[in-house]
Amino acid sequence: MEDIFEWATTNYLSALGVLITLGSAGFGFYQRKIKERLERALIGDNWELFHRASQANGYTQLALKEYLKVHKENLDAGIVSVLSMGDGFGQNVFKTTVRLIHKSEPEYNSATIEKWIKSGRVNPEYKSLFEIYLETEDL
Repeated sequence: MEDIFEWATTNYLSALGVLITLGSAGFGFYQRKIKERLERALIGDNWELFHRASQANGYTQLALKEYLKVHKENLDAGIVSVLSMGDGFGQNVFKTTVRLIHKSEPEYNSATIEKWIKSGRVNPEYKSLFEIYLETEDL
């Protein structure tokens, strides 16, 4: 133990360097854990947004369909226009959520899309929308 103390007192700059290195390594490990936690949270949030956008857009489409059916004899062009724009904006948001999933998922390929469909995470009718991003690096 005295040898370590003697070495540290004669080589205080070296000892300080070792302490800084150990502290930096510990801080780097801590930062890595925080980054992993944030990445997992981002992926979860993107999937939550995907499902909510799907539901919201589906109900907008249902409202438009029901309005057209119930009021087919007396359509109000303004209401049809607003519902149609809401549908268009909803589809845009929905497609954006797929792009966010593409960007945040660590693995994004045909096999993972199939796995999501089989597990019920993705409706099979959305497969083509997910496949758009198979050929792209970043959109």
